[in-house]
Amino acid sequence: NEDNQVYVTNDSNGLQLYDLVSQETTDILNWLDYDINGDNVYIVTELEDGRILAYCESYDEEKTTYEIITLTETDEPLEAKTVLTYATFGTDSQITDAIIRFNKNSEDYRIEVVDYYDSEDYEAGLDAFNEALLNGEYADLINVSWDNYNTYASKGLYVDLNTLIDEDSDINREDYFENVLNAFEIDGKLYAMPTSFSLSTLAGKSSIWGDTQTLTTQKISEVVKKAGDDAELINYGTKSDWLNLSLQGSMNRYINWETGECSFDSEEFIAVLELANLLPAESNWEEGDVSAPKKIQAGKLLLNGEYFNSITDYQVTKAVFGEDVAFLGYPDATGSGTLINGADNLIAISEDSEYKDAAWEFIKYMISEEYQCNYINWYNPIHKAAFAENMEQAAEITTYKNDDGEEIEAPHMTYGWEDFETSVYHATEEDIAEYTALVEGADTLASQEEGIFSIISEEVEPFFAGQKSAEEVAGIIQSRVNIYVNESR
Repeated sequence: NEDNQVYVTNDSNGLQLYDLVSQETTDILNWLDYDINGDNVYIVTELEDGRILAYCESYDEEKTTYEIITLTETDEPLEAKTVLTYATFGTDSQITDAIIRFNKNSEDYRIEVVDYYDSEDYEAGLDAFNEALLNGEYADLINVSWDNYNTYASKGLYVDLNTLIDEDSDINREDYFENVLNAFEIDGKLYAMPTSFSLSTLAGKSSIWGDTQTLTTQKISEVVKKAGDDAELINYGTKSDWLNLSLQGSMNRYINWETGECSFDSEEFIAVLELANLLPAESNWEEGDVSAPKKIQAGKLLLNGEYFNSITDYQVTKAVFGEDVAFLGYPDATGSGTLINGADNLIAISEDSEYKDAAWEFIKYMISEEYQCNYINWYNPIHKAAFAENMEQAAEITTYKNDDGEEIEAPHMTYGWEDFETSVYHATEEDIAEYTALVEGADTLASQEEGIFSIISEEVEPFFAGQKSAEEVAGIIQSRVNIYVNESR
């Protein structure tokens, strides 16, 4: 403008005014306060009469929406609504759009976002978020995807959503994947609602693993001995890599969050440490090595980590292996099975909130059939009707005519990994049945306890270096984690 100031919108949060002379920046507005998704803002300018004009584009699977929005400064008060606070460490377009729709449709409430994410200092932002939760700083809704879920839930910070589900005649549990909801429970209480989920598992050739359904330490030892010295258990895997994989599904086996008791000095955990110690201390990658896909197909890579956000990922895995695949879960003494991961938004209601009913209405909207069918695009929806709709879409066959006039099936997508490429076509009935069975059979939540992972990683090093026995290290881990868990309760 004439005052040597430039409007800048350098992130999705808001609009600033930058002075070219003083080089100072002034915050003008937060897009979300005006029910605008900042991710969709492409052009901003000031009109001659002082109004701010924004050009926006938004996309979904069916269409692109174009909007021109003008904002007019006014002394008239905005429509009074009760404000709910949504605390989060980072946000995305999906939750932003959901909040905008809720704010527009609710006559009595609006949600304001407090985002602790700091693009310049990630750790500082995360520490501030965790500190705010522990200190009970006010928030009605909390995205707990980034926190130590078990630790904070055991402190009684969150509402048991099972009580709200049971009291709400609009919600029928049978409409949802109850195994997924159950996986997020702690001692029978659901402290946070996943709006979507993914699966994670280690996969191997059925010809190698047979009809094994889980990765027990005993079975792994048998397969490794039989495979020979030129076979890898996991791709360039180290002792630490394997230990982390082992703890993904078994961490809560060693902790009773209700009583605070731990069992990291058990024979079961010691066996996990000893198996991890069989792997190399450092990755043995070298330039020109055989690619991971080729090692898998040759039976020289025994296990590979797989993540399933949708049935398409499952189809890709089958194509990579090129033969029957065993989905084995994660390793521990008894086997954990395929794990459930909360996707981007795992939402809790603060026990201290004055507006629990209004907060529940927002969660209800996020898990409604309408929302799940229309807006959960990148992960598995928790609503069965939306999941079934996704399966129907995956089974659709689209065609085109080649230069000779022949009808050819068009791929849903193409995929490349190192020197491997494949096209994914429609999902068959077999694909859908297998993937649905995998989803319905998963019952364990992947561990999120970063504080405990850090303790174990630190204390296990003397064992990996040959300076202490597995029993000694397990005893030290038992002591430290026991203190950590009970101080956190």
